[in-house]
Amino acid sequence: MNRDQLLAEFEQLSYSQRIKRMVGLGQQAANDPQSAQLIEQLAQSSSIYQRRLALWSCYGSHDSSLIRRFISDPAQSLIRLALALIAVYGNDPDVAASLGQLAAPFWRKALKLLAKQGRFNLIDDFLATLEPQQLQPYQLFGSEQYYNQHQQSIIHQLAPADWSHFARFKPRECAEAVQQILQNEALNITHKLSIFNRAIPDLVTYDPDRALALLQTALEQKIALQWLELQAIANQRPKAIANLMIQQQQAASINWGNLLSKLDLAQVLQLAELNLLPRPSLWLQKIPSAYRSAVYAAHHREWYNEQLMLADDAIWQALPSNERQYEARRIQQLPNTAANLQLKIRYAAYLPWDEAWAALQPALKHNEAELRGEALASLIKIVRYQPEYAQTSLDLVHDRRNEQDPVRVKLLSALSELPARRWQAEHLASIEQVIRSSLNARDCSDTSIRLLQRWLSKLLEVHPQASIELISQISRERGQLFVQRHGRELNASEAQALAAALLPIMQSWQRRQQAEDILSIINFVGHAIKDVPELLAMLEQIANDTIDWAAMRAVYVLHRYARSTFNQVVPRILANDRSWITQPLIVNFVHTKRQDLLTPFLPAQRYKGKFSTGDAGYILPIQRGFERWTTSQQQIFAEAVITQTEQEDLQHQYLIEYAQRLAYLSEVAPTRLIELAQLNAPIEVLRDKALEALSRRETGDGVPTLLEALDDGRARVAIYALRRVLLRMPTSQALAILRSVPSNKITVAKETIRLIGDLKNRDAYQELLRWNERELHRDVRIALVHALNNYLDQPETWQIFERLLSHEETTVVKSLTTLSLAGQPLSMHERLFRLLAALIEHPQLEVREEAVGRCFFFYGTDRQRILVEPLTKALTSGIAQLRHSAIKSLINMYAIKDSAVIVGIVREHLANRAVIYELISTLDRQVSSFEEYHPVGHAIIKELARDRFTTHLQIRLAGHCYTEQAWFDFVQQLQHQGLLNINNFRAVLEVVESVANRRWLAQPAQLESLFYQSNAAYLRRIGLAAFGFKTKRLGWHPADYQRLAEYQADPDELVAVPAQFIFPPHVETIDIPQ
Repeated sequence: MNRDQLLAEFEQLSYSQRIKRMVGLGQQAANDPQSAQLIEQLAQSSSIYQRRLALWSCYGSHDSSLIRRFISDPAQSLIRLALALIAVYGNDPDVAASLGQLAAPFWRKALKLLAKQGRFNLIDDFLATLEPQQLQPYQLFGSEQYYNQHQQSIIHQLAPADWSHFARFKPRECAEAVQQILQNEALNITHKLSIFNRAIPDLVTYDPDRALALLQTALEQKIALQWLELQAIANQRPKAIANLMIQQQQAASINWGNLLSKLDLAQVLQLAELNLLPRPSLWLQKIPSAYRSAVYAAHHREWYNEQLMLADDAIWQALPSNERQYEARRIQQLPNTAANLQLKIRYAAYLPWDEAWAALQPALKHNEAELRGEALASLIKIVRYQPEYAQTSLDLVHDRRNEQDPVRVKLLSALSELPARRWQAEHLASIEQVIRSSLNARDCSDTSIRLLQRWLSKLLEVHPQASIELISQISRERGQLFVQRHGRELNASEAQALAAALLPIMQSWQRRQQAEDILSIINFVGHAIKDVPELLAMLEQIANDTIDWAAMRAVYVLHRYARSTFNQVVPRILANDRSWITQPLIVNFVHTKRQDLLTPFLPAQRYKGKFSTGDAGYILPIQRGFERWTTSQQQIFAEAVITQTEQEDLQHQYLIEYAQRLAYLSEVAPTRLIELAQLNAPIEVLRDKALEALSRRETGDGVPTLLEALDDGRARVAIYALRRVLLRMPTSQALAILRSVPSNKITVAKETIRLIGDLKNRDAYQELLRWNERELHRDVRIALVHALNNYLDQPETWQIFERLLSHEETTVVKSLTTLSLAGQPLSMHERLFRLLAALIEHPQLEVREEAVGRCFFFYGTDRQRILVEPLTKALTSGIAQLRHSAIKSLINMYAIKDSAVIVGIVREHLANRAVIYELISTLDRQVSSFEEYHPVGHAIIKELARDRFTTHLQIRLAGHCYTEQAWFDFVQQLQHQGLLNINNFRAVLEVVESVANRRWLAQPAQLESLFYQSNAAYLRRIGLAAFGFKTKRLGWHPADYQRLAEYQADPDELVAVPAQFIFPPHVETIDIPQ
């Protein structure tokens, strides 16, 4: 067989079949010279399609030398495929040579593949060839020995996003590194958080106990639980996480789900007491039933609404029997319930049957059908909790068979909502009786029929045969079906039984074109339809014979539930009606799985049939994935697309879409795209999009046109388009092109410099230095600053930055404030801080503002206090915006790691009210949110105590960082010192009435217990405010009524008057069940 014969054969095969054929040829090549020659001919072809075929053969031949040849192929997709092959089959010399040929964008993929194969010696050798600026993203792939040698630089330079990969790839080393990061006092909390949250989910799968130990380290660093990603640890160690939450008295972002069932009762009770769980409707059903009585006894008052009722059905359903009945009885005796028959009906569903029957007699005899229906439904709902009344409820429904249909709807709705397992075999006769009486009712509505079938759909789970017979009976009589799936899907035998029962009526529906009813049944059957040939045949017949929407739904059902049958049906329906190709599901299937069917549909054409396209020519809406197609298929499709681009009367959005498709048709020369991208092209937006499309050509055959465009009016678009091409080239080749780029246009020059900077090697740096010697426009100079940011380890870089401090253009000087130290060692910070210090004292205000604002991002790293003096000058400059930025920067840089700086500023500038007020206000927000700010809060309160006029500021800070006892002592001291004047007293009340202190929120009763017995009326009034906070948080307990009475009887009107206007809920009269 020669090459032409092979290619002709491949026109009749799908993509996967072509691959299998080439793998077979590769296996033959070692012993068959003809096969080897054929593969070589394909490998030398100018066609990407043919070269790809040759490369696929390497899966069979394992030909290392042939794979290596493709590493330098012009086609990017072939390079990616060659990388996957050479990592497995390449010998060491070929792999080493291939790594040396690769462009930088392919390094990560290559090293990852080699690491999976354990070929670390080759990785280490390659890493040794890279320059320092290039190393950072790739060092993780090195061997254990390489990691140990470069551990500190790897950890320091690792971007937060890479820690997840680190955890998967080197879990032991990653855990050790996370420990170092967490204990590093020089790093800010945000950085630690980011690394912890990226690494922990993957580390947990490696060693849950080590992950738990890392969490403990994070907490020792004063990182709040709520900011940590703990779900993965909680899944593995729920008890340990619960204990930590209790110890820390902090909530965590955890979906407890079924995890609560793994906790001890004491843990659940403590979590609930500390308000560390979400609302009970989300978790009460998840805990063991043995726990629920104790949880209810401790916390049920917190679950009440304003009318002292449990409004959430999920809580009712979760309550144990005694507690549920107690609550139902209690609610029946409330004044609101006595006056509201609907409330009485609703909550009667939770009473014992006999009590509910008695309570509902007025409603059962009511002349309004709606109320009778609600009352009957409420009785039926009792069966959920008292299954022994299942037969009684069925008898009740039968007795009420002559009720109006609205009542019947409520009865059937209640029956259908009950769990399926409430119905035993002995109930089936009564169930059939209920169904028969409903069907016989002259006013039986479609809604009632739907509810009957919903009920029976549930019963399929426990009584499949009886349910199938009853569903069939309803379908035969009513000619409709509304079944829904509940719980598990039908198995094969159940599906066959249902089909056997319903097939006659379904065939009659088919004759009457009731496709929707047929599809409803088949959707109900689900995946089991593959075991029922009659249903599969019926779906294909619907696809062929019915109107478009029904046909499409039938095909979608096949695709979802019977994929192998779908694969067989598609060619047949396409043969019967070619317009099927216009449907997304079909065209996607043909495009991705059955390329052998594709060719007749590639030209633009009109389709007649179910999905007629009218008079307009239709082109398949395929955008990418053309590598699965043969050369001739791409050429046919390209011809149709090119024709469309020549119709200038088309809307621009369609012209652009067609032009973009041409970029991915790699077997077709970009001639038309080049024409559309010419300077004199009539449609400018299309011209620009064509230029962008040329950059997406995988062989780089659009580069000459892009380079040509750099010297004319297309330059602005071309230079950005060129970036995509250049960065996937080998560095030397890309740099050579960039050196030849004309620099007379500002946009082109800016992007050229950025591209050179992104190459990150010695030659690129030297080129940047040459640019620095030129006279540059300010925007180009700014671009140079950004490019040099990649070379901060070079002394010449800092010399350039220092000279720019005196540059005449303010925007150029401001660009120095944008320098990033990501991945740089801490020693580099000092150099930048000295640069920022000079910028903060720059004569131009806008430069000073930018520099001061930039300091905010350097948390705790200014160990030499280089920036303290310039920031303090900005603080006291009298310029509001500068003061605001300086305060934020000072707090973020020093408040945690070097609090003496902040305390010193407060001491020195205590008389400057504007400074002190804004500093304390800003710090107060941090103290209220982050516990690590509490020490500086304490220190500043002591410093402020020297000035009685700052008492209200002290109160605000203390309210956010003091414990309950410390707060009481603080307020009491203010009272003894005569500082609790009316303004300060109001400030104290505001703190207590709008509690934000997390410690207080965790123990709402603690605060009030300290104040209410005080001899001072002012303190008792604060106790009253704390009492209001407690009852809002915990609900009203019996002792709270007595406490309120004491406050109302207080001898001082300061306390008694506001207490008179606290209105507690109605006092309960029923004892709680034991």
